Amino acid sequence: MPFALLIGLVGASVTTLISITLAAVGVWYGGWVDTLIQRLVEANMILPVIAICVLVYAYFNVSIWVILWIVVLLNVFGSPIKTMRAALLQVKNAPYIESARVYNTSDGRIIFHYLIPRILPILLPQFVSLIPSYVFLEATLGIFGVTSDYPTWGSVIYSAIRYWGNWGNAYWVLEPIGLLLLTGFAFTMLGFALERILNPD
Repeated sequence: MPFALLIGLVGASVTTLISITLAAVGVWYGGWVDTLIQRLVEANMILPVIAICVLVYAYFNVSIWVILWIVVLLNVFGSPIKTMRAALLQVKNAPYIESARVYNTSDGRIIFHYLIPRILPILLPQFVSLIPSYVFLEATLGIFGVTSDYPTWGSVIYSAIRYWGNWGNAYWVLEPIGLLLLTGFAFTMLGFALERILNPD
């Protein structure tokens, strides 16, 4: 569990920070910048992430950390950018943004001090809900043989399936799967609760 949660927290944090920055930059500057970011998102959403990672591991025999960074980079241009962009478009025309423009506030200050903090109530539930997706992704990669030196649920399932004839016990598979489902359910409920608290409307 510690290694799986570490992957989930790090992956979700990096993905959220880069995604919100790209969404804010695209909304603020508009034009070709926003169009380019949206086209990259739409192209990336049809890519089979797991298949790409398994192929990279099979052909180049890289470590799981390289695979996870590839996953993070691919998920940066994912569906969360669409949600963040919709929220930022409403904030962009707020009166205090117009006041900041009148006072010749720099673009960087407006983006990081006025735009992004305004959508934190939307950002936090998405961040929490993104953590189990990385936990499941690591377990899925482990099932496909992309294992590491660290004990993870994915590596336990992979070993149980591979050496089923020697062990002959279904609990080697059922226990990590049950813990994965429980972890995903817990973070999903936490994200749902934060959504109800931060966005009561």
